[in-house]
Amino acid sequence: MSLGKIVSPGKGRLIPLSEVKDQGFASGAIGKGVAIIPEEGIIYSPISGTVHTVFETKHAYGLMDERGFEYIVHIGLDTVELGGRHFKNCVRAGDKIEPGDTIAKFNSSAIKKKGYDLTTPIVVINLKQGQEISMASRNQVMPGDEIFTIHE
Repeated sequence: MSLGKIVSPGKGRLIPLSEVKDQGFASGAIGKGVAIIPEEGIIYSPISGTVHTVFETKHAYGLMDERGFEYIVHIGLDTVELGGRHFKNCVRAGDKIEPGDTIAKFNSSAIKKKGYDLTTPIVVINLKQGQEISMASRNQVMPGDEIFTIHE
């Protein structure tokens, strides 16, 4: 039974978490999901719900959908080290969001120039036993394209 469809937060290439060059994400220790390698410096909401947390370094966002699933959208790998430079928040904790609403903007060329990987994991951090995700079978995604489904 499907418990929800998650859509792409941006334009880019869809990859499984196992290909992410960060052990916390690749191993599934943080949660289950997918990642995109963004082609533009904008991240959109992948769900209908609420912004739960905005990291002060502007590189990661905690979201909660209407069914109570919690997500992390993490822009880039090790980008916390930038201390918020090259990122702009477009939401605050408590904001209601819909798929396609802009969450953040970032200067992808400046971040890449500093040597950071922009791979952006989108993970569900509170799946219950018996709940899984199924990654969409597409390579290139646009904002709003389905990237995974939660099911039990």
